[in-house]
Amino acid sequence: MGQSSQRNNGHSKNLPATRCPLRPITPSPEPITLLTIADATGGNYRIEATSDLVNTNVWTTLTNLTLPSSPFEFVDKTTPQPLRRFYRAIPVP
Repeated sequence: MGQSSQRNNGHSKNLPATRCPLRPITPSPEPITLLTIADATGGNYRIEATSDLVNTNVWTTLTNLTLPSSPFEFVDKTTPQPLRRFYRAIPVP
């Protein structure tokens, strides 16, 4: 299994990669992005985004959430929407 890097108080550490609960992005006629997160109801996640996968230490936290249902649709309400954006859901305690 691969490795993922996580920063904590300015220090980074390698963690084993975990199963990603995100499903493919749902196309929408509106200028919004819907992320479908499928995991155990009640799970806590930090949703992060970046427009640059080359510099993988630059992720912006969009929100922290507890899944009220599964699957759950998260709407990225960031404006203006960047032309290209990548997302990840990080499990948090």
